[in-house]
Amino acid sequence: MAKRLVQGIVTLVSCWVAFGAPRVAAACGGCFHEPTSMAETTVVTGHRMAFAVSASRSVLWDQIKYAGPPQDFSWVLPVRAGAFIETSRDAWFESLDSVTATRISPPQLKCASSSSTGCACGAMSAASDKGTSEGFAPGNGVTVVHEGTIGPYDTATLHSTNGDALTAWLESHGYVVPPDIAPTVAAYVSEGFDFIALRLSPGAGVNQMTPVRVVTPGPEGPLPLRMVAAGVGASVEITLYVIGEGRFSLPDLHEVTLDQAALSWDFSSATSNYADLRKKALAKNLGFSYLTTFAEQGAFSKSYTDADNLSIFYQVAAPAASPQRGTQSLTTFADLYFAQALANDNLTTACPSVLSSLQSSSLVQQTPSAASLGSSVFTCGAYDDISAAMIGMHPAATWLTRFDLDLPREALSADCVVSLHEDQVRVEHALLAPKFTNRPSSCVEPLFESKLIGGSERGELAWLAVLGLMAITRLRRRGTSN
Repeated sequence: MAKRLVQGIVTLVSCWVAFGAPRVAAACGGCFHEPTSMAETTVVTGHRMAFAVSASRSVLWDQIKYAGPPQDFSWVLPVRAGAFIETSRDAWFESLDSVTATRISPPQLKCASSSSTGCACGAMSAASDKGTSEGFAPGNGVTVVHEGTIGPYDTATLHSTNGDALTAWLESHGYVVPPDIAPTVAAYVSEGFDFIALRLSPGAGVNQMTPVRVVTPGPEGPLPLRMVAAGVGASVEITLYVIGEGRFSLPDLHEVTLDQAALSWDFSSATSNYADLRKKALAKNLGFSYLTTFAEQGAFSKSYTDADNLSIFYQVAAPAASPQRGTQSLTTFADLYFAQALANDNLTTACPSVLSSLQSSSLVQQTPSAASLGSSVFTCGAYDDISAAMIGMHPAATWLTRFDLDLPREALSADCVVSLHEDQVRVEHALLAPKFTNRPSSCVEPLFESKLIGGSERGELAWLAVLGLMAITRLRRRGTSN
């Protein structure tokens, strides 16, 4: 069957920082895929990305979520010479999501019972949404710098001085390059970019690629954002984590904030309206907006509390092969990452704690010196994502910043820029809902409780009536005294 052109190439909004520069342009890669039929088109619905930036190198993690039954899925990223690709673990993004997820706590209600010290009705909620192909071979005008296999992928690093030759190579190896993207590929080639190409063949029903990471040596790893995709539909949701020595921002987009005063808890369903408020905030500025939902220094070794000052625990189910049933309750990112990775691989071994090393002020290097810390201290077996993130950084000074975006297709045509935020202050992810609906029947309303916080119209009217009676009484007293 003749190859059909895909609807587009999906943009990976991955940002990088060159230290010493106030702002740095960011990058994109493209997902090249072919629909199985005219009615069955693979559409990317979201990205989870992490970007670690230091003076010695940058590391991009990416995981693409897509809908549809793709027969073949492939990924192409323009990179600077010397970049290489490594496999990552699902536990990396699973742990990042869990630790940084916005958590909503219900308001504490006053109940009518004189013996009660308050109704803690409802529970805290996490509000965030929450086969191998043929090998590669050299072709005319294209040099295969490196080829190999990582996890479920075949990979090749390509170099060319001819854009047409590179496009022909990609197409001859199963990458369907739309005609309007060919000039963009040629532009990257003319600017001296190499390309990393990756292919996997997920099974039926798979809608998420195994994460990979791309390492670019040196302080500058320019990854220009110009491969624009129609295949993402009208918009694409992106969760971006930036790891570096400071809190970051995206100055080319509009930073918006959540209307926390409108945050409300529904006691009947134990849910909040956070998702609606988040959607409303991200829709501002025609969608060219982002929310900073988490920013914390030393985030990988810290324990957290919710809005009621209660400890937050992260649950990991015990591996099926484990003689112990139930779940583990963990309080830090590092412990969660290793436990989740072991559970995903159905292993019953344990990893040593790295919390003290994550609190170190020493520089982390792959080959340590007397004054530095070896990156291997953050590795347990094959689980080395923390190690990859910490190289070139001082762990105690390292921040984790989370951005939530829901970008319209038009926004993907502009470069993404990352820079240090003007306010180096933490962003709290544990929020208390000031309003509520559907008071629990077990928590009877006190007679004179104010509803201005709870949002009860009946309570507001009651207080207005009381104020009115007070005003009438004062007027009567004045009339009597006169």
